Amino acid sequence: MKRFSVIFATVCAGLLVTLAVATPASAHTSLIDVTPEEGSTVAAGDALTLTFSADLLTIGAEATVTDSAGTVSPLDVSFPTPASAQMVLPDLAGGAVLVAWRVVANDGHPVEGALTFDVQVPTTTSASAPTTASTPTPTPSAIAVVTAVTSPPPTASTPPTDDVGSGSAGFPVALWFAIAAAMLAFGVVMLARKRRP
Repeated sequence: MKRFSVIFATVCAGLLVTLAVATPASAHTSLIDVTPEEGSTVAAGDALTLTFSADLLTIGAEATVTDSAGTVSPLDVSFPTPASAQMVLPDLAGGAVLVAWRVVANDGHPVEGALTFDVQVPTTTSASAPTTASTPTPTPSAIAVVTAVTSPPPTASTPPTDDVGSGSAGFPVALWFAIAAAMLAFGVVMLARKRRP
């Protein structure tokens, strides 16, 4: 019986070590840097660069920008480095804009999010300005800007979710049952030998 206890403790220790090693490996890719910084002022033609904690796949990437007028424009996504994605801003109405993006990590998991920026549209003046006071050009109301920013960005296809039935940190449930069955059978055999005259 003492030998059975030692074997059982050894098996449990091995499982704990396996789970400890597998858990860090299951961490998902995440966004670690944005250039220019979120909330800064941008203009048409500026490139937004998103840097991630691990390499990306060059398929399945999507991005859109919604300007203060509520116009949604798709953005082309390029990959200047294996761990970064880049998109160039088109002509946009002045004010707050929302950039929604979605990329696929090297392990197949989708990563998505949204960033806000402020677009500064250069003002143009007429060469032959009249001497009389001109009527001021109306600017977009604050209500329109807030509405455009808070409106939900176009959603991409629902990303695949992790299989919650696969056990902790990707350890198959079937293997758990197999180990439990083996341990139970071992215990029955040991008890039968102990009772044998």
